[in-house]
Amino acid sequence: MSHSVIRVRTRETICHPDIAQLVMRGARKAGLPQPAAVLAEMVDRIHSHGIGVFIGFEGHDPKGVLVAELPFSAFHLAPTVSLAYSEGGRALSIAVGARLREWLQETGFDNVLAGNMRHTDRAFMRGLAHVGRVERVGGFFRFSF
Repeated sequence: MSHSVIRVRTRETICHPDIAQLVMRGARKAGLPQPAAVLAEMVDRIHSHGIGVFIGFEGHDPKGVLVAELPFSAFHLAPTVSLAYSEGGRALSIAVGARLREWLQETGFDNVLAGNMRHTDRAFMRGLAHVGRVERVGGFFRFSF
């Protein structure tokens, strides 16, 4: 199976039904409460230099989405992965991760942060090991009222 990865830069592409549905499935699976709002924000910001939206294909079918954002504030330490989702095999995930690294290196970065809200740390780190050397640095905490 052939794999390809594109960086989406136009509203027409992100709104293609197969890609839009993939994004919303990924947002839903990631636990984001408003998948349609996720897609709407991507559509609104797709032309921005600061967002990288990567779609991975197996053959002609979009099977993976990865969204990363460059730091836009002095409070941000590094680029951040906002959404990572794949319905494809490991080879597709590796290809998408490689394209993410390429983009980040082109923009002058050598690392990226990702928050783990759905898996054990060990599974999360193992699952993303193909992106680069992975380590746990600090943690996220949720305070509920």
